[in-house]
Amino acid sequence: MQTMTHSTNRKTASAIGRNGASAQAHYEFTRAPHTRTVLVTPELAQQWLAKNEGNRPLRQPVVQLYATDMAAGKWQMNGETIKLAASGRVLDGQHRLQAIVKAGASVEMLVVFDLPEDSFQTIDTGMRRSMAHILGFSGVQNCGVLASIGRWIAILGHESEYTRNNVSSQTILEMIQQHPLSHHYATKFTNSGIKALLPSACGAVMTLAAEKYGQDVIDLFLSNFASGEGLKSGDPVFELRERMIQNRARVAKLQTPTVVALTIKAVRAYALQRQVGLLRWSPSEEWPTL
Repeated sequence: MQTMTHSTNRKTASAIGRNGASAQAHYEFTRAPHTRTVLVTPELAQQWLAKNEGNRPLRQPVVQLYATDMAAGKWQMNGETIKLAASGRVLDGQHRLQAIVKAGASVEMLVVFDLPEDSFQTIDTGMRRSMAHILGFSGVQNCGVLASIGRWIAILGHESEYTRNNVSSQTILEMIQQHPLSHHYATKFTNSGIKALLPSACGAVMTLAAEKYGQDVIDLFLSNFASGEGLKSGDPVFELRERMIQNRARVAKLQTPTVVALTIKAVRAYALQRQVGLLRWSPSEEWPTL
């Protein structure tokens, strides 16, 4: 009877070659990688993170993004795994584990145990799937514009929860579902007279404004903006359009948050039938509201 040493045991076996001759071959029995569904508590996550060695630098915005969804009960199991080496070292999943600790929430995760140490070099080498890809796979039209609108609806409605760079895919999908007019304005932003001047993020402004002031009002705003016909100085549509035409000619373009803020100002003034002067906004100012 042979004695097992740790997780590996070498044996010799007879193999039959193509010519029928017997040949000696060596092979190893190893503790094979295996997957289980585990309710990962903050305490268990901390225990695993104690062996998080040699991983890429931790990105706190990503941790916060995941933690926000976990704390709100929005985290979904999607087949992605936490990967642990046979030594217990975390090979993949440090951001999710840190988020569990930060959220103070227990989350079910698929966990692969006992992976070879050298498998680390093959993890996360593929292209990340974007929200536009996800929507496109579902057959949604104008998926890139719609994804941008959903992300900015979340940003505009939850300034305290989301940064402008980090909104989860789950939250974007929820925003699109909760604001069905987003599909309408994603289509509107395929109009050449609109998309040439306004980023798709401004579709979120139109969606929220239509919910507040009426779809007919905002559709007329966009129609006038696209054509430019009959507009006069002081008209909010005229002032926004002129500002965006000037911006298109600039080498250093206005950042998207600035354009969104200017659009909010113009749409609000238009809906309230107010005249405006030159539209301005800077990051030092309070964020405008609809």
